[in-house]
Amino acid sequence: MTQPIDKAYATTKLLDFIRQMPSLSTTAAKVLQVCNTPAPSPNDLNRVISLDPVLAGKVLKLINSAYYARRNKITSLTRAIIMLGINT
Repeated sequence: MTQPIDKAYATTKLLDFIRQMPSLSTTAAKVLQVCNTPAPSPNDLNRVISLDPVLAGKVLKLINSAYYARRNKITSLTRAIIMLGINT
């Protein structure tokens, strides 16, 4: 037989979980802002993404993954952004 859930306890646990969730980084917010401009350019995105080495590394890792089946390794962040596209 199941026990009834104490709503106050469940609410407290849910709030604790939400507080522990990572917030959206400022870089990610800036990327979204650039992508939502009328004519975003790869260079604009490059300027924002290059400020966050972890994000830049993830973009390069993505474009060089087996999913995209590239013959040559892409090392330029701008080139990776062009190949992935703005809406990816």
